[in-house]
Amino acid sequence: MPAAERLTPAELERALALLDTMFSTAPVGRAFFDTDLRYVRVNDALAEMNGLPAADHIGHTPEEILPQIGSAVAADLRTVLQTGEALADVQHSGHTAARPEERHWRMNYYPVCDASGEILGVGLVDVDETALVALLESERSARERAERAERRASLLAHVGNVLGESLDYEETLSRVARAAVPDKADWCAIDMLGTGGALNRLAVYHRDPDREHLAWELHDRYPPEPDDTLGIFTVLASGEPMLYETVSDALLQSAARDEQHLQMMRELGMSSVIMVPLSVRGESVGAMTFVLADSGRRYGRDELGLALEIAHRGSLAIEHARLYRERSHIARTLQRSLLPSRLPEIEGFEISARYEAAGQGYEVGGDFYDAFKTMDGRWGMVVGDVCGKGPEAAALTALVRYTMRAAALVKQGPGEVLEMANEAILSERTMGNFVSAVHAWLEPEHCHLTFASAGHPPVLVVRSDGTVETVKPRGTVLGLDGTSAYAEVPVQLHDGDLALLYTDGVLDAGAPGNLMEPEDLARIAARAAGGSAADLAELVESESLAIAGGAARDDLAILALRCG
Repeated sequence: MPAAERLTPAELERALALLDTMFSTAPVGRAFFDTDLRYVRVNDALAEMNGLPAADHIGHTPEEILPQIGSAVAADLRTVLQTGEALADVQHSGHTAARPEERHWRMNYYPVCDASGEILGVGLVDVDETALVALLESERSARERAERAERRASLLAHVGNVLGESLDYEETLSRVARAAVPDKADWCAIDMLGTGGALNRLAVYHRDPDREHLAWELHDRYPPEPDDTLGIFTVLASGEPMLYETVSDALLQSAARDEQHLQMMRELGMSSVIMVPLSVRGESVGAMTFVLADSGRRYGRDELGLALEIAHRGSLAIEHARLYRERSHIARTLQRSLLPSRLPEIEGFEISARYEAAGQGYEVGGDFYDAFKTMDGRWGMVVGDVCGKGPEAAALTALVRYTMRAAALVKQGPGEVLEMANEAILSERTMGNFVSAVHAWLEPEHCHLTFASAGHPPVLVVRSDGTVETVKPRGTVLGLDGTSAYAEVPVQLHDGDLALLYTDGVLDAGAPGNLMEPEDLARIAARAAGGSAADLAELVESESLAIAGGAARDDLAILALRCG
C-alpha cells in the first residue's frame, strides 16, 4: 500500500494487541515464526502440547524445542518461505516433552506478508490428532457400553422394557420392582439410603395388592436399624448380597425385637429371601429385597445371579440419572460462560436479554448474545447463531465472541468487525461450522445505531407510536466466503424507540407446522411500543414459547434496546 496508508504506531500497537488476543483464545495450537525460523509468538494451546511455557519458545528454533520432530517442522517452514505458498494438512508423528508417548499431529503452514507482499514469517496451526482420536474413541466406548447394556437387558424380558424409559431413577426402580412380581418374587421391595443414614422405603409390591399394606406397616413399626445382625443394613455395609434359601421360624425369632414384631413377620409368610445392594461407583445407596412366600418356591444360586443382574441394572439407572444431572449442570455452566455474566449499564439506554436453550439441557447450544464497549465511547451489540450444538459449537461461539470484542477495538465499524470474525472462522478449518450474526454499534449520546448483518434475520425497530421498521443489511453468513463484505445501515432512534435483535429460534419456535414470519414478529413487537426493553424481550420470548407449546424447539437469543 502507499506509505500514507501504512499503519501508524498506535494502529500497529492495537493490531498487535488483537493478534495476541486471537492467539491466546484460539482452541488449537498456533505459532508465528520469523524468517530465521525462530518462534516469535506461541499460544497456550501449543505450549501445552510442547510441554514448555510459551515464553520459553521465543527466539528458539523448532529443533531446539522439539528434538524429535523439530527438523521436519523446520523443513516445512523453510518450504513456505521459499515458495511463498501455504502447506496444508502436513502430518507428523513423534513425541514432545509433554507427550512422551507416540503422537500424531496435523499441521498447516501459511506465509505472513506485509502490505507490499514481502514475507515476514510463517504462521502455524497445529492440531493434535491423537487427542481428537482419543476423544472419539472415548465417545464410541461410551456408546458401546450403552449398547451392551441394552443387549443384556433384552435377556431380562420382564424388566428390559422398564429400564431406560425414565431419568427419574425412583420411578424406574419402582417399575422394576413391580415387573419382578409375580414371576420372580411374591414380594419385592426397594429401600434407599437417605440423609443421615436413614433408610427410606421406596416401593413394595405383592402378587396380591391387598397384602402390600402388611409390608408397609412392618417397615413403619419396626424400621431396619444399623445394628441389626441380619437384614438390609448388613447388605449395605458389606456391599454383598444375602441369600436365605429357607426362612425358618427360628431365623424369624432371632431377628424379632418383640413378640408383635415376630407375629408381623410371620404374617408375611416369607419362605425364601434374596437381598442385593444397589451400588453407585462402589458405594451402597440402597437395596432390593425379593421374597418368595405363598407360591412355595425357593431361591437358589441361579436366582441370586438374576437378582444381582436386576440390581445391577437398577444401579445403572441411578448412576445414569445422576450423570445426566451432572452433565446437564456442566452444560448449563458452560453455556453461561459463553454469554455475558451481566449486561452493561449504558447511560440513556435500556438493554435487556433473554436466552432459552432447546432440548434437555445436556448439550451446549450455539446461540449467543453480547454487549461490550468498542471505541470512542461507542458500544457493540451482537446476537449470533452458530450452526450445531456441542463442543464444536461452543468453541466456535467463543472464537466469534472474543474475535468480535477484540476487533471492535481496532476496526471502524460493525461491518469491518464481521469481516474480521469471518476471517477468524475461515482460518480454523477444523471447525467446519458457520455463523449468522447481526452486529450493531451504538452511540448512546445520539441514540444512533449502525447495523451490519451476516445472513441473520432482520432487526426490528419499534417506534414509540407503534410503527415497526425492518432493518436487514446485506451480508452472507460467517465462515463460508473469504471475500464477503458487510454493508452497514444507520438507524436513528428517538426517545421511547426500541430495537430488537434475535436469532431464528424465535421465528422457528413453531416448526415445522407453524413458522413465524418477520411480519408476524413485527405485529407481536408492536404490542410493546412505549414499554421498556425488558417488556419487549419478555413479550417476544413468551410468545415464541407459547407457539412452541411451552418448550423451545431451537435455541433462541433475544437482545432488546430502548432509547431514553
